[in-house]
Amino acid sequence: MPQRDVPFHQILLFYSIQDSSIIKPLSFDSLDLFRGEEKKEDTMPVIHVNMFEGRTVDQKRKMVVAMTEAVVKSLDVKPEVVHIIIHDLPKHNVALAGVLASEKK
Repeated sequence: MPQRDVPFHQILLFYSIQDSSIIKPLSFDSLDLFRGEEKKEDTMPVIHVNMFEGRTVDQKRKMVVAMTEAVVKSLDVKPEVVHIIIHDLPKHNVALAGVLASEKK
């Protein structure tokens, strides 16, 4: 295996979903993020919400507003850095104890 001329921490790639069809690679020049030395404004809390499909856009809007407010207050970050990704799951794609949610009585 060849020797690396570039320190490993300078070649780490992280991915950020910019929209549903584009994945953009981001690189960091240091491991400060992993050492707990990041600036609050540099942090990017990402919240994934998995829920059964069927909620209205208005319900989702109310949820993301409340979640953003809670994250801003608890993590002391700006609302602009809070990312919330909603995954609408059909009941036939979720199971508990070997039983699909769509078949649960």
